[in-house]
Amino acid sequence: MTFYFSEMSVSDRHGGGITLQRVLGEDLRRFDAFLHVSRFGSDLPPAEEIAGRSETRAMWSESNAVRRLIGRGNADWLSRREVIRRGHARRIAKEWGRRFGSEDAPRALVCPQGALSLLTIAEIRRRHPLQYVTWMMDDHLLRWNGEAWEYPAGYHALMGKHLRDAEKVFAISPQLAAFYEKEFGVQAEVLFGSADVAGEPVWRSPSETGKPRLAYFGSILAWQLDPLQALAARLAGAGATLDIFTPAANPPAGLVEAGVKVLPSIPRDAVIHEMRRYDAVVLPISSRDASRNMTEFNVATKMSECLASGTMSLVLGPANAAMVRYLEPYDAAAIIREPSLAGFEEVAARLGDAVYRKQILTNARRLVETQLSTEIMRRQWRSAELFGDKSGVGSKSSVGEFSKNMALL
Repeated sequence: MTFYFSEMSVSDRHGGGITLQRVLGEDLRRFDAFLHVSRFGSDLPPAEEIAGRSETRAMWSESNAVRRLIGRGNADWLSRREVIRRGHARRIAKEWGRRFGSEDAPRALVCPQGALSLLTIAEIRRRHPLQYVTWMMDDHLLRWNGEAWEYPAGYHALMGKHLRDAEKVFAISPQLAAFYEKEFGVQAEVLFGSADVAGEPVWRSPSETGKPRLAYFGSILAWQLDPLQALAARLAGAGATLDIFTPAANPPAGLVEAGVKVLPSIPRDAVIHEMRRYDAVVLPISSRDASRNMTEFNVATKMSECLASGTMSLVLGPANAAMVRYLEPYDAAAIIREPSLAGFEEVAARLGDAVYRKQILTNARRLVETQLSTEIMRRQWRSAELFGDKSGVGSKSSVGEFSKNMALL
């Protein structure tokens, strides 16, 4: 038996699910089951193709009945209690463990999003000789305390054991891979969302008016909100406009400003082509310490799409952000590092400059073709050989070259 295991579903409605679909491709058909250990799997349901093989076992404290009875805040507080988490992990390990039967070694792809995946995999392995590959798309347990990185009590050891026991570890960025090597002595390979070039780069400014048209595509979470609010406040000074395509029903305060238009999400297959109608697409990254575990270590699914779209990428984020550190050496995007967005007016004016656009867009296209394409990322994924074969792995040199390039960042 080979299964996928996470709090997170392989859904069309969030970045992690889209990344899994793009990178794994037809390999998704080879999983016997998709098992979700929290209500994430039902709140954002899996893609239709795999829905029939998907199951969700949420904690009792996450149920709608408990939320109605005691309120969502109190229910969420209960869900964070260690005794409830560990009890849930033991029950799920026992229930799902019955499926393994007499198999010598069931196999899994684990994408931990928090404590539950780590706890449950540890409980399963106490009962069965499970082999697994783990893909760390985020590390939601990690926190910056103002001086150093730390895990909640007991979870440093648990994370270290989870990573060391894995057959292979993938990390979402070079920075996260470097952290795991330093912290746990574990070598992780970099794997993040792919995209393929959408066509000839948009060499000329689509607006052709000297008034840049910007767009943002995606959710508005804590680690995107601050820079989007700062951008909204600066638009008028540059004569720019901003369209935000988001599933958020009620945009946060500070975004409903002159020049900002909030629009509903569009089908994901249409996003990369819609991007080409704008002078630049925005990648916002918060500078706040509370979001630092995301900003310093995470690569957004949209990053590859923005670069592959053929129009300019405008990155708003601090110098220590993973995406800033990744893109800066390649000069593949316009980048503003100051949280206040000082200098935005100058950068906005350059978005229409043909020479500047050609420089950035040429570099972005080269980066997509040499590091970010679906073919390259899929080779990297298949190097894990989760299904016990080498089908589609590609040459060792191509995978090795990708890893070498990442290690240089």
